[in-house]
Amino acid sequence: METGNSKPRRIAKKFKKLLLKAEIRADLAFHFLRRTALTGMAENGVPIASLQRIAGISRIEVTAKHYLNGKPEDHAGTVNALALLDGDGAA
Repeated sequence: METGNSKPRRIAKKFKKLLLKAEIRADLAFHFLRRTALTGMAENGVPIASLQRIAGISRIEVTAKHYLNGKPEDHAGTVNALALLDGDGAA
């Protein structure tokens, strides 16, 4: 039975083993896959609200800030607008 964070840790450990076996940089974190997947979806037109739900992120501006890669200036307006809508002022 999985409890607490045991499943994510087990997945991360398996990921490290696979990286070593494939002779890929072993310093890549499992989280890298999440970022890559969400960024790829964003670049292919998946709406930010969908990305937020897929990732299970509670605040949409966090999704925008961390998963809309590219040049920061490309997304600064989106992040700031979302922060204003959420009542946080500026991001």
